[in-house]
Amino acid sequence: MAAARRAKVVAMSSFGDPSTCMSVVEAEIPAPKPGWLRVRVEAVSVNPKDCSVVHGEDGLGSLLWMLQGHPVYPGSDLAGTVDAVGDGVTDIKLGQRVATYRFWLCGAAPGEGAFGEYALVPADTAARIPEGLPVQVAAALPCAFLTALQVLRDRIRIHRHPAKRPVVVVYGASGGVGSPCVQIAGLLRGRAEERADGAFVIAVASERNRRRCLVHLGASAFVAYDKEDPWAAVSRIVEAESLDGVHAWIECHIPKSGPRFAQARPLLVSATLDAGESERGREPWMPGKFVSLRPSIPVALLTEGQRWLGQAMSSACSCLAARGAAAASGPTPPVTWLEPANDYLAVQPEREGLEKLMHWAAKKQIRVDIASEHKGLEPGLAEAVGAVSSKHTAGKAVVVL
Repeated sequence: MAAARRAKVVAMSSFGDPSTCMSVVEAEIPAPKPGWLRVRVEAVSVNPKDCSVVHGEDGLGSLLWMLQGHPVYPGSDLAGTVDAVGDGVTDIKLGQRVATYRFWLCGAAPGEGAFGEYALVPADTAARIPEGLPVQVAAALPCAFLTALQVLRDRIRIHRHPAKRPVVVVYGASGGVGSPCVQIAGLLRGRAEERADGAFVIAVASERNRRRCLVHLGASAFVAYDKEDPWAAVSRIVEAESLDGVHAWIECHIPKSGPRFAQARPLLVSATLDAGESERGREPWMPGKFVSLRPSIPVALLTEGQRWLGQAMSSACSCLAARGAAAASGPTPPVTWLEPANDYLAVQPEREGLEKLMHWAAKKQIRVDIASEHKGLEPGLAEAVGAVSSKHTAGKAVVVL
């Protein structure tokens, strides 16, 4: 059995300024329990979620733990080398390079957060890094790119969508999750510019990101929300391109007032397969989808009851509407009421999806922008948190240990 290791980890006993509330301490990292790995961390990336925890804007569990006098150990994205393998793990070997996403943004014990020299991770969430992929890129992928993959694959099911040319709007397309959404939609379905049934992706971002979204990320069309009304602009694009409407709206930038479902709702349409198309492996029917990233804790708490009620009603209405659509002979009317106003996605760790993403990155099929690279837990991590908190970065902030 592997021995415990003394290592430096980042601990927090309060919220606030990252340069003062985060401290680097020495702690003992135990051997991994059955089904787990211990990873020597070589690089971590900082996500907006991590910054929200540091500033006390998110992470209710962390607050409750701190009130009991216990420090917490932050960090979610990491990449490194397997240092020890727990009992029962047969598919990950000692010395392999892996990347993973820690679902809990803060751990309650040393090694349970990503920000440290060593971390303990479940083996079934650890994805093997392909040959040739830099560890910085591997560390930048998990949270943001898994979020985009799971939105498009599991919520929107873009690869099986019944629309002949599914239209996806990505609001906040230049951000950490928005830019992967634009790219992955094309990889899962094919792009409208390359094939007749490819995804038509409308990127919505600030004017300064026009070239990046169209040229580097591969969006089909672009709307500058700081130059024109985005709802009217999307409507004009739909009409000009002779599209059916918007089949999916992904909200990656959420204002303090909450997700903008009311504005997007009139543009959403459902889709059904034409007669004789079911053999192509696509869904027979799909309502218009509005998916937002998780709002901040104040918005989430205010709307939690509404969200759960909305989800329950959505499920019931979807079943009834699906039956009605299957029986109807005419075109399906626009769906504007099936999705709750603040339905959001909580990204889940997974090996298969992350390995696919790293394969795409290694093959240069997706672009992983690293806006800034910092050195060491001190002062690099505080610098990275500050950079992401400023909201002026067009890419990931990575810390190399």
